[in-house]
Amino acid sequence: MSIYFVRHGETDWNVAHRWQGSADIPLNENGIHQAMIARDKLANVRMDRIYCSPLQRAKKTAEIINENWKLPITVDERLAERCFGVHEGVCDEHIDFQKIWSCSDEIIWEGSESANRFYRRVESFLDELIKLAEDQNILLVAHGGVSIPFYCHFHGYDFEDLHSVMIGNCEIRIAEHGEAKRIL
Repeated sequence: MSIYFVRHGETDWNVAHRWQGSADIPLNENGIHQAMIARDKLANVRMDRIYCSPLQRAKKTAEIINENWKLPITVDERLAERCFGVHEGVCDEHIDFQKIWSCSDEIIWEGSESANRFYRRVESFLDELIKLAEDQNILLVAHGGVSIPFYCHFHGYDFEDLHSVMIGNCEIRIAEHGEAKRIL
């Protein structure tokens, strides 16, 4: 079976290129529309479980997509976006993406979560989830930052450009059971 990962729909901070992190920013109208498109793309997929981040932009996206199945949505704190502390709301141009997401550079801003701690948090969730994915299709709705350890969990962390593995708003990434089983 498969794990389907969907990043939340667009927010006004996405449009303004501001780092959201743990700031609980709602979807904008386009984000709601994107979630409806993702819902329609997944309409013919049998889904057994849905997990999402506790942040409202992910929860609303999950609720819209879940109109296909009307399953209970399990909120898991480990799927929350990384906290960027005092840099939440800062524009992209003022942040070195590669350095901030690198496991080797432990940049910690006031009130922020380190990259290593964030990766370990998300991976602890994925380790539990993979066992369920042997015989179920599972939907995760979370954040762009969470899409990095999701992808790297199955393909390794040896990327020169971590930005290239982050997915866009309401993009869908799928980890097939074979990929998930490979890392057990």
